[in-house]
Amino acid sequence: MELKNGIYMVVGGGRSGVSVSRFLSSQNKKVYLTDTKEYEDIAKLGFGIDTLVGDENIKFILGRQPSEEEIKECEMVIVSPSVPPKAFPIVTAKKNNIPVYSEFEFANSFCKGYKVAITGTNGKTTTTTLVGEIFKNAGYETYVNGNIGDAFINDAAKGDENSVYSLEISSYQLEMTDKFKPNVAIITNITPDHLERHGSFEEYVRVKGNVFLNQDENDYLIVNKEDNVVMELSKKAKSNVLTFTTKDDKDANAYLENENIMINFKGEVFELININKLKLYGLHNVMNVMCASLAGIVKGVKKENLVNTLENFKSVEHRIEYVDTVDGIEYINDSKGTNVDATVTAIKAMKKKTVLMLGGYDKQTPFDDLAQNLNDNIKCSVLYGVVKNKIKDTFDKYGYKNYVVVEDDFIKACEEATKLANEGECVLLSPATSSFDMFDDYEQRGRVFKEYVNKLKG
Repeated sequence: MELKNGIYMVVGGGRSGVSVSRFLSSQNKKVYLTDTKEYEDIAKLGFGIDTLVGDENIKFILGRQPSEEEIKECEMVIVSPSVPPKAFPIVTAKKNNIPVYSEFEFANSFCKGYKVAITGTNGKTTTTTLVGEIFKNAGYETYVNGNIGDAFINDAAKGDENSVYSLEISSYQLEMTDKFKPNVAIITNITPDHLERHGSFEEYVRVKGNVFLNQDENDYLIVNKEDNVVMELSKKAKSNVLTFTTKDDKDANAYLENENIMINFKGEVFELININKLKLYGLHNVMNVMCASLAGIVKGVKKENLVNTLENFKSVEHRIEYVDTVDGIEYINDSKGTNVDATVTAIKAMKKKTVLMLGGYDKQTPFDDLAQNLNDNIKCSVLYGVVKNKIKDTFDKYGYKNYVVVEDDFIKACEEATKLANEGECVLLSPATSSFDMFDDYEQRGRVFKEYVNKLKG
């Protein structure tokens, strides 16, 4: 993208907004950085807005919406993923024929590298991280960006045509994406999530489909064969569709046979790895391994490189992450379990009696599937946060009574879970919803849980 010499408005003072503002200033462009939060509230989040103070190229418009006059001064409006499409700056810019780019799409315009884009409701972060490790260990200059790690704009212009970008891309980022064209797109799964943003499940699914919207016959789309929604969506793809499944399905491109991951690609069938050699919990992670491996295979990564990476790859922080064992109780941090499907996956991965911690912000999603998937390994549940009574009512509806409701104090919920667990059992934090009633994000929630466990050790 060729940048003109006008003013650029960046909407959102978080991680991506700060990064885009810094990038534009480094190009000697004038920036209006706007956010409805006050400076003090943004600074507390720790995304680095303080590093922009004193930059003569950057003007802050904080604590309010920008005026229409300020928006009309700008050459372009660049929007952080947390900002919905109906926000005043976006609507006003479009009304005045000012180009509007998502932060992701703006960064993409500077990226020359080979791109693997990972989306889905669950499994994105583990898969994105693993894809990055696969290509790095195969000798490629590799960047891991998007919804994790550094903002995409920080690395987009660094690589060349031989570099590989492993990009986690959320529905928020895909919502305003219309030019992005990855060489490989992966959809891990799709279940109801973020309905408060997208309005309906159908719209959420449509937005997820933007990840392969611009692909052609030279590109690949890798999809979960066990997910009917994903398979139906993939029928719209113009690219080469590859499938993966944990079933013994020899028509799939990656499948499970006698606990061995088998690869079926371009007429060649071979055993990749036995799943017992993986350092990851659960069949859901077997799926993550399958789709990440296929992404490497289509680029020509050798089997020995893949196996070496897979045998040494450990769980990503906050995703069914083993924290410690204290007084014989095992503590597992799955703070990234921000929806029901993720928590059901974590429940299925547990092999011991488990005290389950549930609760947080109300995302307007039902908990029926959660109630119906509480297996015998779940000893009891501790409910907390804004959504606790909604979960309680759902559990009551299904006759499940093994729960305790605590006041809106996260540490009290941790303490209650510890009291309920015995030696040889687990405490699992997998909240089934987002953290915004008490925390800035799921990462902060996970860190607080881990700090609590560390203090138990004295």
